[in-house]
Amino acid sequence: LKLNHHKNGQSLEKQLPETKTEQVLAAIWQDFLDVDRVYKEDQFFDLGGHSLKATQTISRINHEFSMKAPLKILFESKHLAHLAQMVDDIKGAPAVQEAEIPKLEKQTSYELSHAQKRIWFLSTLEKSHHY
Repeated sequence: LKLNHHKNGQSLEKQLPETKTEQVLAAIWQDFLDVDRVYKEDQFFDLGGHSLKATQTISRINHEFSMKAPLKILFESKHLAHLAQMVDDIKGAPAVQEAEIPKLEKQTSYELSHAQKRIWFLSTLEKSHHY
């Protein structure tokens, strides 16, 4: 479906979301961006999106599509239709298995991580108990 709009005397055709993915994404955007209608050519940040809304939106997208898309796809997408294609590509890609963390045998002590070593060093250096 195409809608004609006039801006500065020029006719602009805007297309409503067509695919199921586009329609779901448009509904999510409408909810988070508090807009009445989202077109295929609309861009998330042009509709009032910002980094906090992007984080909330990608979380909802991941929930709705049962996937783990990175936040950056919202920043990289040119418009709703492009984001829909990216989501479809991620959904169609083989699942990446997360590496399993090996379980160590029970010991009386374990090697410190780099972050733990840093905290130990700072607390020793500053003679502080804040860490």
